[in-house]
Amino acid sequence: MKPTPSDITFGDDLHIHDIALHPKSDVAGACLVDGSVHLFAYDNDGAQRILFSSRHHSDACRSIVFTFCGNGLYSASKDQSIAVLDLNAQVVVHQGKNAHSSPINVLGTYEHNLLISGDDEGDVSLWDVRTNWRQPSISWTQHENADYISDFCAVPEQFHVLATSADGTLGVWDIRGKGSLEAMSDCVEDELLSVCVIKGGKKVICGSQDGVLVVFSYGDFGDYDDRYPGHPQSIESLIAIDQDTVCTASSDGLIRIVQIQPNKLLGVIGQYDFPVERIRLSHDKQWIASCAHDGAVKFWEAGYLFEVDDEDDDAEADENSDTPMTDRPNGLHPPSGSSFFAGLD
Repeated sequence: MKPTPSDITFGDDLHIHDIALHPKSDVAGACLVDGSVHLFAYDNDGAQRILFSSRHHSDACRSIVFTFCGNGLYSASKDQSIAVLDLNAQVVVHQGKNAHSSPINVLGTYEHNLLISGDDEGDVSLWDVRTNWRQPSISWTQHENADYISDFCAVPEQFHVLATSADGTLGVWDIRGKGSLEAMSDCVEDELLSVCVIKGGKKVICGSQDGVLVVFSYGDFGDYDDRYPGHPQSIESLIAIDQDTVCTASSDGLIRIVQIQPNKLLGVIGQYDFPVERIRLSHDKQWIASCAHDGAVKFWEAGYLFEVDDEDDDAEADENSDTPMTDRPNGLHPPSGSSFFAGLD
């Protein structure tokens, strides 16, 4: 097995709110409760090195996301501001104070065109970054939720942004014009914390506070059509692995691989003694990065999840057990050639 990138540790007293992985290079970002943002390189030889750190928020930095092209990073804070970091210049080039009227909880992107933000009061804002990604321009702000916005998922083929909320609803926003609420699900009587789309865009998967995977049919968002209560605690983060499979991060400390319809637990790829806050997939699909309440960013091998298995079900795990998915062959190989690091030296 190839070496796993080493952990990057900030300390138990510096809670990591969010992590992000660069869309083209082996670069990761982390944002902390003290308002700081850190960028570091993770290497295939197991090493890692800090590239840039900045403490530009006056309160906890809750969310970060790389620009679509990878030249910049957006950060959002409890202090209600959104900042823009130019990665090549290694400076904060813009910080929009009072970007929201309440603390910002989550950021998302819609291809290279738009930045999306959601706050503690349920507001969703859309920012135009087509003209200048260094200075987002507000397009619209809408208020349809009664509690904080927890996660976003862009669906460009439908011109939609999906937004989950702690009020128990899934909102579907049309990004065109001044922004309209295309649909709002019925309340599932549980906080919705995470969202992704699978099954060729036909199914929306939401993770809930009670540990249930809630399944909606795309275009029929009134009531859910399936639920899978296999997690003992909250599902904080989701990654779509393929059209039938998701990776889940749960407060019970496990990172699981779950098949959807038919619903089946396939195994566990990572384990903590702490709640897992966030998981992200690397640009080359070799690694899943995670952060938990231990103040560290960890990496887990993921390449084998994307291999084509010619031997039907030989490696299938028992559906009723949390079986570690170990001793698998390595998967895809990272691309060779020049990297993003050259612009950060």
